[in-house]
Amino acid sequence: MKNQHLLFLAILPLLTSCQLEEPLSPGEFSSLQDTLVLSTMKHRGPGLFMIGAGSFRFRDTTHEFAKEWLTYPIQYPDGMDSLKVGFRVIAFDPFRFWGEPEPEPDTSGLSKDKSNTILALSGIRGGEEIYIFDQNHNQDFRDDAVRTMGTMDWKPTEDLIPCYYTIEKGNGEMLQDTSWFRIGEFNGRLLSQSNQHVTSTFSIDDYEYQIGVYDYNSSSFDWVRPQISVLSEGKLKRDTLLLRDYLDLGEHLKLGEYYYKFADFYSGDGTVVLVRDPDFDKKEAVQIDALAPDFEFVSLNGDTLNKDGVKEDFLLITNFSGCTPRSYDVYQDILDADLKNFFVVGLESGLSVDLGGVTLDVENPFNEDMYEKYRSWYSSYDSYLIDKDGRIVDKFAIFDWEDHLKDFLDPEVFKN
Repeated sequence: MKNQHLLFLAILPLLTSCQLEEPLSPGEFSSLQDTLVLSTMKHRGPGLFMIGAGSFRFRDTTHEFAKEWLTYPIQYPDGMDSLKVGFRVIAFDPFRFWGEPEPEPDTSGLSKDKSNTILALSGIRGGEEIYIFDQNHNQDFRDDAVRTMGTMDWKPTEDLIPCYYTIEKGNGEMLQDTSWFRIGEFNGRLLSQSNQHVTSTFSIDDYEYQIGVYDYNSSSFDWVRPQISVLSEGKLKRDTLLLRDYLDLGEHLKLGEYYYKFADFYSGDGTVVLVRDPDFDKKEAVQIDALAPDFEFVSLNGDTLNKDGVKEDFLLITNFSGCTPRSYDVYQDILDADLKNFFVVGLESGLSVDLGGVTLDVENPFNEDMYEKYRSWYSSYDSYLIDKDGRIVDKFAIFDWEDHLKDFLDPEVFKN
């Protein structure tokens, strides 16, 4: 995809469901077309997206893991002590194996060239802890900027480090790519963050849209979990994105009166593929407007419940986690609000103490299906509001429950 110089990418040939009377220009589509293939432009920084971070580790250059990967010559700078090396491997096309049902993932899409990694070096110089990124990907740290190790600064983009590397487009053609990266300490941990997003502006029946895609994983260069959002529709431009606006691969964007499945994202050249789905209203999914997936679970008090057994006007399925103890208090606040015509279900991993309401431990083997459909991560704070028709009408973090539920509740609930 992509260079700091904002490389424009070529649009692939359009796939259509019928013969149009007149050919359309690149970026222009008709609602008669089933498949939209969008080129993207890559941008430094998060834009409207909320970029997270992941762990980063430096190892002694003699560590077995380092020696296994660093099998090529590396030029180290002079005047540094306590040298340690860290790196990120470049996967050419992770979506050809990510999430597949095979017991062992097919890694045929991974780079076999171990030198195709982004290297980082840490050490001590003049009594100060510093680090260096091999930004130009030449396995030589002597021509790269030296930076002081410090705390993770989440908001500014000025300190983002451009890193250049080679990636495969998917047809064997190689191109130079750029990602922006930073590392920093946070709560006693060293974290890394890949900080960029892509956008595409296009039209359907002469009505203009802009979509954006970023990597939820945010700690690699590989777009392990791309998420998509609509950034603008016609003259309406978003100034913020809510949790319900973030959609995973396989979920559906609403563009005008049609729903389009986020069918694919090619990390090699940033191509987004959207496929119109006329049967969205019949699909089960954990996204706005979709039918909430059926479920059955056993609660901590031993009761077995399913979706058909809920008779209240609204079902609220909410996740909390001991990784953020405050979420337990927020769950209790929801119960204390005495929400009329609401059935509240709380999910946690490894929960052994009944917190009130209807709670369940998703690590109970009986609740595996509930985990897969409504949690999917050991630590989660996602909440789903389901109406009497069985459709998801809102999705939000448990901490934001008051802002989202007030539109469905008697104002008296929030008077205090």
